[in-house]
Amino acid sequence: MNSLPSGREIRTAGEEVKRELREEIRAGDEETRRLMRVLDDEVKRELREEIRAGDEETRRLMRVLHEEVNRQFREEIRAGDEETRRLMRVLHEDVIGRFALLTEGRAPGARRKRRRDDGVVMRRARVPTRRSR
Repeated sequence: MNSLPSGREIRTAGEEVKRELREEIRAGDEETRRLMRVLDDEVKRELREEIRAGDEETRRLMRVLHEEVNRQFREEIRAGDEETRRLMRVLHEDVIGRFALLTEGRAPGARRKRRRDDGVVMRRARVPTRRSR
């Protein structure tokens, strides 16, 4: 009637159960690590794809902005060029008008007499030329 296991048999069975549990836990840990590696690789791949897509969109937006800025600069430069030309015409006409006032009433080819600071008229000294020698 010795149907009950002895203490030694219980200890041996307990150690066997522990060993089996450890093996199952290790196998589960290994499977968990493998799944984590797979998921990690998948997450990395998805992130790379998203980053590349974002980079492409950023490059596209930068090209659009670059073209817009260049267009605006060209317009501003053209407007500035036109304003410069207009001012040059005004200044040119002003200078021509001043020359006309300065030469008004003079004989063509006549030279102006020099004045000293004190208002005395000075005659221009003649430089001898080959003809006048």
